[in-house]
Amino acid sequence: MISYEPLWQYLANKGISTARKLAVEVGLAPATAARLMKNGPVTIDVIDRVCEHFGLGVAQVMVFKNKEEDHFQTYEDLMKSAVIVFKSSKEEANEQRNS
Repeated sequence: MISYEPLWQYLANKGISTARKLAVEVGLAPATAARLMKNGPVTIDVIDRVCEHFGLGVAQVMVFKNKEEDHFQTYEDLMKSAVIVFKSSKEEANEQRNS
């Protein structure tokens, strides 16, 4: 599940604490800003506009929350996992070739 918790933490530090304030600041439809607040689906264009407006990277706006483990995973954590899986797959392929 995608969570926009990093965005809301950033906005709270800027004094933007409601979806309405975000909508006015960035020029989003109020319903779109409300979806962000509820971790609802929004388009990549919306994420792009928020990132551009505040000068943020995507990882500063949203994180992936694993439903089973109930914790947030940053982009960096996801990439580390992908590298580990890739290395494991590559090692398995090498072992099968050598057998």
